[in-house]
Amino acid sequence: NRNGDNRLEVKANNRDYVSRGLQTTALVDFHAFGVSHHLNVGARLHYDEMDRFQWVDDYTMTSSGMSLAARGVPGTDSNRIESANAFSAYIQQETPFGRFKIIPGIRYERVQQERLDYGENDPGRTGENMTGRTNTINAFIPGIGLSAVLGPSTRIFAGIHKGFSPPGSKEGTMPESSVNYELGIRHSSNLFTSELTIFENDYTNLLGVDLAASGGTGSGDLFNGGGADVYGVELAAAYNLGAITGWRFSVPVTITYTHTTAIFNSSFKSSYTPWGSVSKGDYLPYISPDQFSIGAGLEGKRFEVEIATSYVSEMRTVAGNGSPAAADRTDPHFVVDLSGGANLSRFVRVFGSLRNVTDAVYVVARRPAGVRPGLPRTVLAGITIDF
Repeated sequence: NRNGDNRLEVKANNRDYVSRGLQTTALVDFHAFGVSHHLNVGARLHYDEMDRFQWVDDYTMTSSGMSLAARGVPGTDSNRIESANAFSAYIQQETPFGRFKIIPGIRYERVQQERLDYGENDPGRTGENMTGRTNTINAFIPGIGLSAVLGPSTRIFAGIHKGFSPPGSKEGTMPESSVNYELGIRHSSNLFTSELTIFENDYTNLLGVDLAASGGTGSGDLFNGGGADVYGVELAAAYNLGAITGWRFSVPVTITYTHTTAIFNSSFKSSYTPWGSVSKGDYLPYISPDQFSIGAGLEGKRFEVEIATSYVSEMRTVAGNGSPAAADRTDPHFVVDLSGGANLSRFVRVFGSLRNVTDAVYVVARRPAGVRPGLPRTVLAGITIDF
């Protein structure tokens, strides 16, 4: 709506994308110092481009719906080209020592990002008032993984890896940087698999992104979020009940649970509304502390059906501490889904699903533009034909 005059602005969010590159990898196995070595090396050249050539149409809102009042001119809204030239190379080695295995590696990234903005008054792209900016980043990204066999079906694993994400073309924006830790145990047999993992992501700088979908301006710019710490535990298990009952069908049952804590490690002020004025120790918004799912299915040679349930605890929608106000949080919700499919022949398959069987009503976000509900009861069905 513009100026309260019962007009609706509808943006034509046109974008063209270009992506091209060259990649090579090599695997080398050799024996040295009494042990086997598996070496993996690779390199990649890559170019990405996004061309925004957009406009806004004005519609009058009437009792019968929308009526076009003024057609926009292409190129009079977002009118820019953003591109990135990237080179990366890596080397990783896997070396077994009896029951143990060590996998060290390192990756190099060089990313040059550029943005050419022709402005809203140059749809012909003459370049008369064009502005530009570039940002180049070089990064070395090491990591190491370890594992040890405890028995025929059980092993423990651990890893320390550096995290990296390029900062975009805006000057002064730093790359996202973190050190990520994991420690876990994994069991895998014919009937039962399970995994328990403890994790921590220690961010030196967390990047935010300005998206219209999250209540921002939609510029797509990245911005610094300072230090943050994200840690928790994950549990996953799966069991085939059909095998122990002697049925001809598989009856897979799966359970997953994740507990996450995410806090800022620095104080700062941000124009990004969900963050706002942040104090050290504040919780990050839109990260659910607890997520749980359980599913069960029935699988035959030509068909399968599944029931899946999921629970997501409430999330705060703004950074802060303590219990958030009702207007600053989402709803906890429990959702049940049904799905199935059948092969009618070698070439024809039908499938369908019923999402949110109970038609639960709940708030999943409060941006952009206020409360956002979860998906209502939805039926999907289709057919696939392979030639």
